[in-house]
Amino acid sequence: MIYNGNITLSDLFLWGESKGTVFYVLSFAPLKDKPRIEMIDCILHPRFCRLFLVVCLVQANAFCQKANPAIFSGERAVQSLSSSLSVLEDTSGTYSPQQVLSHSGFRANTKGIPNFNVSNSAFWVKFQILNQSQTEHLLLKLAQPNIESVVFYRLQADGKLEAEKSGILYPYRHRKYDTHHFLFDISLRQGETGTYLLRLQTTGQLQVPLWVGSQRSVYESLSREDLYMGLYMGIIAAMFLYNLFLLVSFRSRSYGLYVLNILMVGLTQVTFQGYSYRFLWPGLPDAAIQAPFITTSLAAITSTYFIMLVLRIHRVNPRLYMGMKVFIGAFMLIPALSLMGFKSLAYQTGQITSLLSAFYNLFVIFWVYRRGSRAAGFLLLAWVIFLVGICIFVLKDFGILPYNDLTANTMLIGSAAEMILLSFALADRINKLKKEKERSQQQMLEALQANEKFVQGENARLEMKVKERTRELEESSEELNTTLSHLKTTQGKLLHTEKMASLGQLTA
Repeated sequence: MIYNGNITLSDLFLWGESKGTVFYVLSFAPLKDKPRIEMIDCILHPRFCRLFLVVCLVQANAFCQKANPAIFSGERAVQSLSSSLSVLEDTSGTYSPQQVLSHSGFRANTKGIPNFNVSNSAFWVKFQILNQSQTEHLLLKLAQPNIESVVFYRLQADGKLEAEKSGILYPYRHRKYDTHHFLFDISLRQGETGTYLLRLQTTGQLQVPLWVGSQRSVYESLSREDLYMGLYMGIIAAMFLYNLFLLVSFRSRSYGLYVLNILMVGLTQVTFQGYSYRFLWPGLPDAAIQAPFITTSLAAITSTYFIMLVLRIHRVNPRLYMGMKVFIGAFMLIPALSLMGFKSLAYQTGQITSLLSAFYNLFVIFWVYRRGSRAAGFLLLAWVIFLVGICIFVLKDFGILPYNDLTANTMLIGSAAEMILLSFALADRINKLKKEKERSQQQMLEALQANEKFVQGENARLEMKVKERTRELEESSEELNTTLSHLKTTQGKLLHTEKMASLGQLTA
């Protein structure tokens, strides 16, 4: 029995009841690519057969479903095309647009924003737009600024395809619109339907957030993004200048490392948002390709070193310290792989290393926090907020959370909050060091005062001994003077006696 798309779930249940130990398997004909049901004998339970058939039918419907045209009717808001996309993977990267148009391997996108992860394949995205608005000039917005090769095809009325190339492999000045996203013109009269193709290929993470809107609505969305990025860069610049002033004042290695970390984190976010290629190196495609690997690695290395320095892990737990050194070595390997040409391997290594390092650092911070460190408390809060921002951003890409200004900018919000809280952690550490220094100075002062009192006591005791000795010497001196005076008197008397005796002898 050939499946033609008209079999209902009730029919499947009736077949399962009537056939007993016979169930049906969905397979695909090699030529027509249409699912069919083949009867196969087995000894499975009928209820299991019915459940199996239901699952297979749902999967077959999803496979055979064709994407419906996107109906654009609003002129003041951009509209997502995620539910109207059909995707084809070109593993060899050799398909021509004509081959793609007649290819039967397109699958309807049912998972929100298409996410192709890291792959060397080329991906074709086909979609149709039905214009029911009064605006004839529409703009297609591809909000993924770091795709290397983007080719947009318009199917003309005569069956020919008009191609427009873009991507970071091409200099920025070749773009028609001065924006970090990719914009393409779409001309449709009211009630007209257009068919379009996108060929996408990159060595990094490939996501396809496609939007369509009037020129005014697209410009408004771009202005909001520029405003959010301006606020973020204002916060980063304020933190950078403030801590740079503190670095000049205190000349602390902690502030020097933190200033470098702020610079690297800000540059990383600017690179992933596409603003670095727009403002910093618009004429250097190679720099735009290598920048995500280099800035991400430097931001991770400086963040890890900052955590090690603030928490003094080398003193608290040398084993955890060695683990963080291993992750630093892994981050140094990522730019080297990218520069040698292994970009896909570098990107995958960066994803795995970043994930493991984030949770390892979280464990280290929590371990130190449990031992009473206030600085670790600020670091723990900053790290948790940053990880929550990453999770919300990823869930948005998978269609689990809605795409709006909040979910699209959670990386910026989490990064800014992390920088502020890290500044608090550093200030707390500086205050702690200041208090320890004041306590040490107080102890030194007390020791000096005690020593001074001891010296004063010793001086008083020595002075008393000197006075006693002086008095003894004075008494001895008086005794000697008395004795000397007595001897002089005695000597005078003897001389007088001798004189008298001599006179007596002379007289005699």
